[in-house]
Amino acid sequence: MVASESAVDSVTSAAALISHALRTLQEKTAIVGTIITLEPVTPGQLEADAAVELQHSTGTYRYWVDCKSSIDRKTTLNKVKQQLQRLGAEGLLITPYLSRELIDHCREIDLQFIDLSGNACQQRLKTDTVLALAAI
Repeated sequence: MVASESAVDSVTSAAALISHALRTLQEKTAIVGTIITLEPVTPGQLEADAAVELQHSTGTYRYWVDCKSSIDRKTTLNKVKQQLQRLGAEGLLITPYLSRELIDHCREIDLQFIDLSGNACQQRLKTDTVLALAAI
């Protein structure tokens, strides 16, 4: 019972994080995001937290999502990038906050991301918005 409650909490918190990030992205960039599934997705043996579609004037794009409650090291970003690459499709990191240094590292390693401050970088959509860094 505890394991299933933990799994439900994990899915719920990931869904809340994704929903909030997609709302912020739409408010700041007019890119509309839709959650495709709220349960962890397992293509092959690798797991993603969800799948989302982002609608832009250039088209609709699907991403596997990896949610992290916090990130404070470049090594964590490198691991996220590797995990998303192994999924064999476009990947997107969603996290509450990334510092300027970590945002720069995401760009260096071509890791697409959205944070809850409105910072986002999606190469396919040619979107690179750093909106909340004045507060840093």
